[in-house]
Amino acid sequence: MEDELLNRVGQLILNEVKSTFSELYPSRTFGGQQKPISGQLPPIFSSKNATRTYVNSLRYRIVTDEEDQSFIQIFSTIPEEADYGKYIESGRIPGFWPNINAIRIWMTAKQIKPQPLLQKNSKGEPVYKIPTLKQLNYLISRSIFREGIFPFPYVDITYERIRKQLVKDLEPAVAQKVTNLIRERVVFMVNPQRQTR
Repeated sequence: MEDELLNRVGQLILNEVKSTFSELYPSRTFGGQQKPISGQLPPIFSSKNATRTYVNSLRYRIVTDEEDQSFIQIFSTIPEEADYGKYIESGRIPGFWPNINAIRIWMTAKQIKPQPLLQKNSKGEPVYKIPTLKQLNYLISRSIFREGIFPFPYVDITYERIRKQLVKDLEPAVAQKVTNLIRERVVFMVNPQRQTR
C-alpha cells in the first residue's frame, strides 16, 4: 500500500516539475536584477525548459534508508543534466565560466539569433555590428561569468503546487501535514539532504 502511494506521489511530482519548467518566468541575474536586452527593459520572459533534456531525464525511484523507511528519490538519468538541475535550483554565482557547448545548445533550442550591437569604431563613432554565433556564445557566457544566474527554486515551487492541489481536496491543516510528509519522503538529487541506500 505504501509503495503504491509513493509511486503515485512520485509521478505527481514529475508532472508538476514538468509543468513548472514549461511556464514563463523573467530572466534575472544572480543578484536578482532583471536582464535587459541591449540595455533595454522590460525583462525577458522564457521557460526554464529550452531543450527539455533535463526535465525529460528526470525519473523517480523508491529507496529505503538505514531505518527501513521508504522515500522517493528524484534523479536525472543523464549525469551532466544533474549539474544543470543544480544550477537551476541554486543559481550560479558570478565568477565561473559556463560550459560553452551547453550555451551553444541552449542558443539553438531558444532560436537565439545575433542582433546588431552598438559599438564604437576606431574613430570613436557609434556603429552597429552583428556578432557571429561564436561571438554571441562568448557574450552570453561572459554575462553569466560576470552576473551569474538567478536561482529558480523549482523544488519548493513543486511542493507548493502540490500543497495547493491538496488544499482543494482536503482541509488546509491536513493538506499542510500531507505536504510536510511528502517533503520528508522525497529527495531531489540536485540538493540531496538525506542519505539513502
